[in-house]
Amino acid sequence: PEDILSGHDDLESASVAQRMSWAAKRRTTKAEDRAYSLMGIFGINMPLLYGEGEKAFIRLQEEIMKISDDHSLFAWRSADNRGGLLATSPAAFVDSGKIVPSTPFNRSISPWTVTNKGIHLTLPFIGLGRWRGYRAVGLALLYCTEIGKADQLVAIYLADMFLTMEHFERVQTEEFQLLNRTEFDRTRHGEKGIWVRQGRLAGS
Repeated sequence: PEDILSGHDDLESASVAQRMSWAAKRRTTKAEDRAYSLMGIFGINMPLLYGEGEKAFIRLQEEIMKISDDHSLFAWRSADNRGGLLATSPAAFVDSGKIVPSTPFNRSISPWTVTNKGIHLTLPFIGLGRWRGYRAVGLALLYCTEIGKADQLVAIYLADMFLTMEHFERVQTEEFQLLNRTEFDRTRHGEKGIWVRQGRLAGS
């Protein structure tokens, strides 16, 4: 955006999803450079490990999570569906240029942690039951919205991996929903602390 290039606005004024969208169509000779070239935009320092392929972009997102609680990091769409909460390429953010943070329900965002079980975070969750061939699916509401739609929140599809309501993976990654937050019944649906699969590399 011109205001950022001119120095009128600070980089931090743009959400994670917006900054990712700037590089969504970038092409590089080495796959790793699609991630490494974004380190300055996010204020990230991490080792350059040529040969790691798309893992570089997963590492970049992990580093972003250490310094940011911006849920727009998870507001992406991609046909590359491997069940992870993290995108495998900046291309997944090509249509996320209008996604910005939102803090609904008059409460702060709970911290997230990266564990051996996946990414643990607390989100409003709406169970859908059986859905499109999955045994148990729900919509997890992210604390972000689209510009001009402040009354709505981005929601992503998560499938209960073991029917325990604890361990999930992202499904139907080609889309996410915008749900009206005023219609979210916290007494009925509530917030849940869940683990979501972090990411899965090609061939794994």
